[in-house]
Order: sequence, then C-alpha cells, then structure tokens
Amino acid sequence: MKTVSHIIIAILLSVPMFGQNIIDKYYGDFAAREDIKSVYVAGKLFNYASYIETDDEDIKEFKDFLSSITSFNLISVPKLDDPKKEYQWGKKRIAKNFEELLTVREENTNFSFYIDEEDGIIYELVGIGTAEGDFIVGSLTGEIKLDKVAEMISKIDGDQEGTELLQRFSGSGIADVNVYPNPVGKGAIINIEVPENLIGAQANLLSVDGAVVSSQKIRSQTETMSTNEISPGQYFVNIESDGVSIKRKVIVLR
Repeated sequence: MKTVSHIIIAILLSVPMFGQNIIDKYYGDFAAREDIKSVYVAGKLFNYASYIETDDEDIKEFKDFLSSITSFNLISVPKLDDPKKEYQWGKKRIAKNFEELLTVREENTNFSFYIDEEDGIIYELVGIGTAEGDFIVGSLTGEIKLDKVAEMISKIDGDQEGTELLQRFSGSGIADVNVYPNPVGKGAIINIEVPENLIGAQANLLSVDGAVVSSQKIRSQTETMSTNEISPGQYFVNIESDGVSIKRKVIVLR
C-alpha cells in the first residue's frame, strides 16, 4: 500500500498545471511569483488509477477513493512579510462559504481545514495555514466522504516528505466525531461521540461569533450537552486536545 501511495504522491508533486478552485478565486496573484511551489492535478490523472490491476483489497479501496477526486491544487508561498496575517485573513474569507472542520496549532505551524459539504459528501476540502515561515493553501475537490479522506491518509507513509499535517488530520480522530441529533430542539440533549484518543479533551459550545456558550470535559466516548439555556440558532461544538481543535456545526431549533 505504501509503495502505491509513494507513486501517487510523487505524481502529485511533479505535475504543475493550473485549475479552477478556491486557490484561483482568492490566490491567483501568487501565481505570477517565480519563487512559489505550485501543484495542480486534474481528475483525469486520478482516473488513471482505475487502470491498475490488483487483487489487493487495500489498493482497490485506494483506487475507488482516487476516482472520487476531480482535482488537487496546492501552493506554497515563501518570504511573505507576515504569513500569519495572510493566514488569518484567508480564514475569514474562506469561512464565508466553507465550514471549519479542523485546526492544528504547533510550534511554527498553524493550519486549518475547511469543507464544502452536504449530506456527508465533501465537494471541496480546503487547507490553509503557515508552516516554517511559508504560507500554504491546498484544495481537494470531488465527491468525497470524510471518513475515506482520513482513512486513505492514514495509509500513507508518515515519513513521506510533506505528509506531516495530513497525518495529524487523519490521526485526530475527526472521522469518528459525531454530534447528533442535528438539528436539535431547544431543551433537548446534544449527543457527542468521540474516539478513545479524545477522552480528556475539552468540549465547548460556541456561538457563530466564537463566544463560549457552555463548556465541559469529555470523560467518556459518549457525552451529552444540554440546550436548556441556549437560544435557537447556529452553534459549533468545538473539541480541543493537544493543539488540535475539531468543529461540528449544530442547529438549535425553537
């Protein structure tokens, strides 16, 4: 499996093209710079994976995942005066049309993932952040299931250059975090399910402007949160642990 993933990553990192997605919409000005690293891979290249003949079930699953992708685009911009400011500004722009999913905060690294999602299908997964002084934006488009993104990333060799943030994404347990029912009636209970690695994390219910409405410690894989004192509206369940925060949107009805 790792041999195949190495081949795929090698292709991704060696095919410079141009495409249409959120990077073109907001970051086209960077394309004129000679010092940026830019990668674009069209869906046709991903479809070539369907020609791989194998009896290995893992590789077959990887092939199916690749066939659900329509494009991959990545830019890495060095030597900005203030990459963190560009990151914060980019987050505000992206958040207008995308839902924040995951944020990783480490020394010299801040990275956030956003999704355009409907009924469990991700149509665009966007990553934006800073790493070792560079400003980075990535976009993956298609009709992709979140659990498959995390599962496929987990099978990529963690020593492969450039996959550290992706490994944090898959290792966060994000695909196993469930918040339900959604929407939920006022006065009802919100159920929060998490994987074992998130026991001990902090769960905050946030308003749309980021204010903490309620807060509690996660002490088991299934927790509950009351909506008795909460006004109807849109909120986010934010789970924080070891520099990683996972968000799930929830609607409280009247």
